[in-house]
Formats: sequence, structure tokens, C-alpha cells
Amino acid sequence: MSDRNQNAIQHTMNEDPCTSSILFDHALKNKGVGLFAHFGGQGAQYLEELRTIFVNHNYSHTLIEAAEDALKTQLNSTEAKPLSSYFKEGLDLTEWLRDEEKTPTEEYLSSCPISYPLILLTQLCQYYVTAKLLFNNENTDSISQLRKCWKGTTGHSQGIVASIVISIADTEKSFLQQSCKMISYLFWQGSRLQQCFDAIVYNNYYMQVNSSNNTEIGKPSPLLAIFGVPADKLKRHIEKANQLFFFIYGKYRN
Repeated sequence: MSDRNQNAIQHTMNEDPCTSSILFDHALKNKGVGLFAHFGGQGAQYLEELRTIFVNHNYSHTLIEAAEDALKTQLNSTEAKPLSSYFKEGLDLTEWLRDEEKTPTEEYLSSCPISYPLILLTQLCQYYVTAKLLFNNENTDSISQLRKCWKGTTGHSQGIVASIVISIADTEKSFLQQSCKMISYLFWQGSRLQQCFDAIVYNNYYMQVNSSNNTEIGKPSPLLAIFGVPADKLKRHIEKANQLFFFIYGKYRN
């Protein structure tokens, strides 16, 4: 563990005292009570939420700084050199959180290589801080105690990854380890998805769709909302797009 992570742990000694919760207290005392944790997916404006956690809860510094170290380890690896164009504004997460003027552009923050791991980090920070606020005393492992409250956990889209972390981790130490592993995993998943998306975006098929409609559709994105298009016409475009995806997928595989 780095010096700054050790300092972050020391900071938690000055954190607010434990908070009580009727809901979680009841879940611990009554085995018949079933609480489920649910995590969302892409689409959240995560950085401001993460900044609020960072500023208001010193507990969070341990996880955030460990995650930043893990991400920079991946970014500085030999395997990540071909991905450098995706990280032009860096990964200086704690600087972004401390100084709003250093916040990257919205386009950069919403790109897959950045948003995938940092949305997960935001979710795990909320969970970690909740555990520390509810069960932080020297005789209790806070993550272990919070874990006892759940009957199950699930997630939508990439939210399933956060669900996996809290399912696996049964102590604070394992929670920090598993969090960094999964955040590193989403660094790579986001990067690979961006590579595939770039190949699709710049394909001539999309230029042809724009030209045939004589309208400005705008820059394609991974998420799509469709209104007022007849089902038969939409089906034809989906079939053409699927043919393209199969072609590109085959090229990457070969």
C-alpha cells in the first residue's frame, strides 16, 4: 500500500462518528428481513457524485487513491501503449476531485475507457462509505457487517460488476482488493469497447445512412433512443447494421 493510502487510513480517524440506521439495524437483528442491493449502469453523471463523496468523507480516500494507482498501473503497462489516444487528458483522478478547474471535458469523461471504471468506483465508494459510517468501530469489520444485511445483490448492465464485488468481498481488505481488480478489468473492457466502436463509427455505412436521409443525424453513440420511425423501416436498418457488426467482428477475430 502506498504512503498516501496509509495517510488516507489515518484521516479516517477524524471522520464523523458512526451513523445509526433503523433499516440496517433491523436487517441485522431479524433474519426474516430481506434487503437487496441494486446497482445501475451507464448514463450517470458520476464525477460530481464522486467529488461530493471525496470532499465530505475522508473514508473514501483509501479506495479512491488505491483505484487511481491501479488505473495508472494499467495505463502505464506495455499492453496499453496502443490505447494512448484514449487517455489524452490523463487519469489524475484525485486532482480532478480536488480542483474543479482541472476537470476534463464531458466528452472525455463519458468515453468508455474513462466512464466504465469510474462509474464502478463511484458505486463502490458509496457502498464503502455507507459501511464505514454504519459500522466503523475497532471491534468490527465494517464491510463484513454490512454484508450480513443483504439477502442478495444485482445490477443493471455494468452495475452487475459492482454486485460481484460486494458478493465476493467479506472483509474490508478483500473489498479494497476486489474493487481494484474489477476497476482494472473495466479499464480494459472500456478500452476494447471503444476500439470496436471507433471501427464501426468510421465505416462508410453510417455515412450512407446520413446521405440517404438528407438529414444531419449527428455523431453516432453507443446508446440509441428512437422515436416515430415505422417498425418495418427500423427493422431494415437494424438488419443492415447487424451485417456490418458481424463483418467487423469477423475481422477482429481473424
